Amino acid sequence: MLLLPDDDPRHLVARPWGGRRLAPGPDAAGPIGEAWVLSTLPERPSYVGGRPLSSWLDAPLGLLVKLLDTARPLSVQVHPDDGDLGPGTTGKEEAWIVLSAGEGAWIRAGLAPGTSAEELVRAAAGAGAYAAPDVLSRLSLLRPRPGDVVLLPAGVPHTLGPGLFLAEVQQPTDATLRLYDYGRGRPLHLAKAARVLRADRRPRCLPWGGAGTVEGAHLALARGARVEAPAGRPTVFLATAPGAFVERGRARAELPPNLPALAPQGGVGVAPPGGAVFAAWTR
Repeated sequence: MLLLPDDDPRHLVARPWGGRRLAPGPDAAGPIGEAWVLSTLPERPSYVGGRPLSSWLDAPLGLLVKLLDTARPLSVQVHPDDGDLGPGTTGKEEAWIVLSAGEGAWIRAGLAPGTSAEELVRAAAGAGAYAAPDVLSRLSLLRPRPGDVVLLPAGVPHTLGPGLFLAEVQQPTDATLRLYDYGRGRPLHLAKAARVLRADRRPRCLPWGGAGTVEGAHLALARGARVEAPAGRPTVFLATAPGAFVERGRARAELPPNLPALAPQGGVGVAPPGGAVFAAWTR
């Protein structure tokens, strides 16, 4: 069985940095930054066949999967690890699959060489609405290409630049601590962010080109012409071209391009000639 999320406006989240790729129509109000396509979180559940995704599963999904459209830069932010915000709290390790990257698109993730966590926090604390270069220069620069996979352990400071269309796979929480936000008027969380920053952690990247796997403490992502997920493990599959499918035993289901789909019992993703399939699951 392959669960394909409904095209449902309840998935959509307006963000000040969002664009128009995810908007339900030309007259939709506000920039849409996120679509929560596979979620069993009660605050924004996703739907399959008109039913909440949770009704198709035996347990809450251990992942949250979104599509992101960045027309403007995101805030400089960091996510906590498990337990950072109190006993039993869930952290947020996340990973991005780059679906599209405009000319000059960028990601900033991890402290730049020679920069300490304290220096980043001080720069963010002293920054005004137009002091972005001083803050961004303290983060390492990545130039993303379609097909890249970037995994961010909890505690890694980061931001996304404009012109990106991504699939994001993360632990099922929306815990975000902002250090800098371009004067948009949203709350900042400098003291908490300083506590959860991990200077020794870096993004883990799987650049485009062939098969491979990248793993974190909580997530694993694989890419290839044929990708096999652990048996019995809920797995998110995504293909970027028509003709891909997921098979489990004798059953086979087509994967629509650029739409994350859930195989509750895992399976094998197969790409068309010259293509690739991505798979993600919890470790």
